[in-house]
Amino acid sequence: MKISTAAIYTKEYRKKSIYLCFIITLTGCNYSPDDSQDNESPSDTVDDPIMVTLPTVPLCNGPCSCDDIILKGNDTGIRYSADYPTENLSLCNLQAPFMQDCQIGRDQQALAGTLEKVGFGNAGFDYSKISNNGELLPNDAQTWQCIQDNHTGLIWEVKAPQSSGLANAADQTYSYANPRFLDYSSENLGVCSVEGACDTHKYLTLINKQALCGFTDWRLPSKIELQDLVDYSAVQPAIDLTAFPNTKVGNYWTDTIDTDDTNSIWAVNFNFGTAAGGVSANKQMIRLVRGNAFVSQLPAENDLEINSQLRNEVAPKQRCNRIVDATAPIGRFKRDNTGSVLDTFTGLIWQACVAGKNGENCIEGEANLYTWQEALEHAQEISEQTQMPWRLPNLKELQRTIENQCEEPALNPFAFPNVPMTQVWSATPHSKETDKSYHYQYQNSIIFYGTRTEKHAVHLVRDCYFQ
Repeated sequence: MKISTAAIYTKEYRKKSIYLCFIITLTGCNYSPDDSQDNESPSDTVDDPIMVTLPTVPLCNGPCSCDDIILKGNDTGIRYSADYPTENLSLCNLQAPFMQDCQIGRDQQALAGTLEKVGFGNAGFDYSKISNNGELLPNDAQTWQCIQDNHTGLIWEVKAPQSSGLANAADQTYSYANPRFLDYSSENLGVCSVEGACDTHKYLTLINKQALCGFTDWRLPSKIELQDLVDYSAVQPAIDLTAFPNTKVGNYWTDTIDTDDTNSIWAVNFNFGTAAGGVSANKQMIRLVRGNAFVSQLPAENDLEINSQLRNEVAPKQRCNRIVDATAPIGRFKRDNTGSVLDTFTGLIWQACVAGKNGENCIEGEANLYTWQEALEHAQEISEQTQMPWRLPNLKELQRTIENQCEEPALNPFAFPNVPMTQVWSATPHSKETDKSYHYQYQNSIIFYGTRTEKHAVHLVRDCYFQ
């Protein structure tokens, strides 16, 4: 659903004569702060406006560093380019000058032979095997119980063969249960080999008691963490089987509550790497993780940011659930007066507005819709006009920017104001259905794929280290 300017700034709103003092005199990576920008709403209102001070996106203290990126995420695994309206091509550089998924990030470095790895893995993935007592194993080890992601630092559970009868066998299913989210829990409704332990909480307790791979701090992954394992060059299952054997095609639970739906929790489907919510009574699989959780590294939300009335000024339909940890607080972003937003956690610089919208707080214009080819062409055109390497984001880059505790949109509205409730194209092609590419729903952060002739919005991005 596309939200028009008229829907956002209603007649009633104009009568209230609210000026939006969105003071975002900010700077992105290696930018110089400009202290002269005081942004206000249009002045076609009547007397005595009510001044509303919105939360401010932080300033860089001098030039911003592109090197201190906190969230190290995996690439998509894509090593080929894609044609329009159909066909995936054998090589990465066959669609020049359009910047495609395979031409950026760790996958591109792996293709070029410049990526240094500690262990093994497809494309930009870098894994090491771990024994059940916690010892690092050689790459050619024939048995292992855990995998260390050498890029992110997380350690993942490896499933046993389904014929093993072990508690962590690949075919075991569980309902979702978490003492922290009792209203979102359904106890012991799965189908598993350990009687009375067929929900996520009981399984987690069991594995920690057993000290799998020598660790007792196992947990369910977040939606962002679990989707980061997806290898989009592989399908059914969409994961590197040399690291994660016995992976089943189907849904794996995350520990991320679906804000929009009662008793719904996010799951990642390792059929094609999509993500969607489902009720806690569903029988789904689990892959546990341990390591420093992404949300534990985030700055706290400030009081103004939490104020729902202020959020309504730039995201009138947004709904947030405070039982969910914030993943995109305003403190992780910086902004300049050109409309660029630096995400200090990923090192990505985003245009504040989707293509077609512009002006202060993105209230002018309408979101343009493009086929996948038109989206690539638009990115190339803007790149040439600005002499900056703007491009379509890949699917994981779109996912890492989301605010898990909110929907409509699932973004921080002070960093990205007045985002339309629509789907945006990613640069990631579908590996099996070669007439399709992935797109992403900003309304509720659901991952889709569809034919390249479909029309969706475009939100351009570039890398911080390209200045």
